[in-house]
Amino acid sequence: CSIVNGTWNYGIVDFIASNDIDLVLIGEQATIFGKKELLANPDFIAEKANVPVITVPPNRHLNKLYCIVIPVTDFLPVKKLVYGIYMAYNLDCTIKLLGIENAGTARQVQHYLKKAACLIKENCDVKVETDTIVSSNVADAVHKFAISESADLIIVNPGTQTKMPGLFSSLFNKVIQKYSLPPVLTVNPVYH
Repeated sequence: CSIVNGTWNYGIVDFIASNDIDLVLIGEQATIFGKKELLANPDFIAEKANVPVITVPPNRHLNKLYCIVIPVTDFLPVKKLVYGIYMAYNLDCTIKLLGIENAGTARQVQHYLKKAACLIKENCDVKVETDTIVSSNVADAVHKFAISESADLIIVNPGTQTKMPGLFSSLFNKVIQKYSLPPVLTVNPVYH
């Protein structure tokens, strides 16, 4: 237990750095009108501290995982795959790789989706499925897919994979972690 000075985001990042923390768990608060409120920004913490941040919605339990959704865009999501494989292997659940493409990224997405699936199938004893969605917003596509597939966990990278649609989404902190029914694990794709 510790009390630190500063804002939520910087206080958590400083605490992580000085205490060798490996994972940050952020809860959400439900407001009077049923909206969810995040006191800390999981994207900021994952990027600055380079540790995974899991955001758990109110009244949600992580008793058992059956389905982990990992979005695949225009690069191979190695770090997300590492976390997903580790959890899927140890908890005997399925990884659902979701390719999210648009007219300009279709070839790259298909390439990395196949590469990610092959990497898992050839090297791990983990159940993996693939699917593709055409969308201009990754977070929105992942959010809708996770609901339709009854996902138990979503693993995303900070930035474009978490920003929900809308002109002022960045200004009003409209991120998938705030709207998602299952918990969201935010993983910085960059190794330090």
